[in-house]
Amino acid sequence: VIIMAWDHCKDLFATYMGKDGTSNGASSWNTTTIHTELFAGAELEMYNGQIGYFLARFVSHLCAPGFSFLMGVGMVLFKRSRMNKSGWNPNKIWLFFSIRGVVLLLLGFVVRGAFLFLLLENSSNNNNDNGNPVV
Repeated sequence: VIIMAWDHCKDLFATYMGKDGTSNGASSWNTTTIHTELFAGAELEMYNGQIGYFLARFVSHLCAPGFSFLMGVGMVLFKRSRMNKSGWNPNKIWLFFSIRGVVLLLLGFVVRGAFLFLLLENSSNNNNDNGNPVV
């Protein structure tokens, strides 16, 4: 039961980080429309005295190290359970984590590639017949 609570906490961290990373800012607060730290050399995001928005972003930045820690704990617990109950040797565990890492990396490339394809498609739709951007 305690192990499941750790796993659910990791899922909560990931969900909160994803929500913050994909949001266009909090529309009810008077802030910029997107997170300005995504752009190199851009101005810092102004919170305009809205402490709630600041705290929401602050908490989301604490989620990343918490998620990494809980993921590492999960890997150690997985290793122990497989070695004790299933009789896996260290090479089989190393192979499992290596294959899992490669699959996750490839999935990340596919997702990023699809996103870039959508960006290219949108940029071509914003040009008029002369090739000049439509304002």
